[in-house]
Amino acid sequence: MLFCPTCGHQSPARRGDWVVEHRLTDDGRRVELSCPTCETTLTVEPSYHE
Repeated sequence: MLFCPTCGHQSPARRGDWVVEHRLTDDGRRVELSCPTCETTLTVEPSYHE
């Protein structure tokens, strides 16, 4: 379970209703998970998928 520290929204981390965005940065590809309620970015992780 993943919790948003800003608004308290909670949902399963992998199959929840989080907003998932794939981004290409100077460092490589990144995946960002954001809260669907308040838009707070919760995690930024490297992405290994093309």
